[in-house]
Amino acid sequence: MTAAGFYGDDFTGSVDALVQFRRAGCTGVLVTSPDGVKDALGDGPDVVGVAGVARSLSADRLDAEVRPALELLRDLALPVVQYKACSTADSSPAVGSLGRVLEIARDVFGPAAVPVLFAQPDFGRYTFFGHHFARDGEVVHRLDRQPTMAHHPVTPATESDLARHLGAQTTLPIGSLHWTAYAGGSDAVAAAWRGSDDAAVVCDGFTDDHLDVVGRAVVESGRRFVLGAGGLSLGIGRALGRAGGAPPATAGPAP
Repeated sequence: MTAAGFYGDDFTGSVDALVQFRRAGCTGVLVTSPDGVKDALGDGPDVVGVAGVARSLSADRLDAEVRPALELLRDLALPVVQYKACSTADSSPAVGSLGRVLEIARDVFGPAAVPVLFAQPDFGRYTFFGHHFARDGEVVHRLDRQPTMAHHPVTPATESDLARHLGAQTTLPIGSLHWTAYAGGSDAVAAAWRGSDDAAVVCDGFTDDHLDVVGRAVVESGRRFVLGAGGLSLGIGRALGRAGGAPPATAGPAP
């Protein structure tokens, strides 16, 4: 049975999500249009993904691109649906707005707080007390000082606090959950989400263990919609393996 679906906001990022799920032992299929999803389910993949183009679109064009894909994935009754975004949180109020995505997702999936995780440690992306960091060569920079992101031609990073970064793109309240809460395990993380009055909760992550505790919290709590990068895909994939939704296998070439 297909256990997870995702919409990726560009093709490269969508492939990364599929790779991360595969690393966790999940089989998967990637299509380039929501129209291809139902056919892709015929072979019973663990994960199905839609590679989209939302990252490059102006905020007023996001609804037509994102809403049909999220509604389709919702209507398939998949246990988990991820909006796959870049691990550097590429977005702005004007282009690829993740704030607007959260508004659309709230309409589609309801008002529960959305877990958000951009950390991808093996790719040099870390979130610590809500602030995001990105490696450039051998040096790790705060996101707004990372040479590429600070001077990005379309979505330059001006803020490392991800709750503030996303909050500038929406009127919805955005909160943070720090790594110190992870000592209580996935139950404590899920309880923090349930008790939050925020529309979305940015989660820390700078180790593989952090990805796993967030992934387990998503799967075990039945949290339907999540937003984040490939590290979140990996954590969810591993949790699905533990929960019986996918075989725990060593990553290898997909058939």
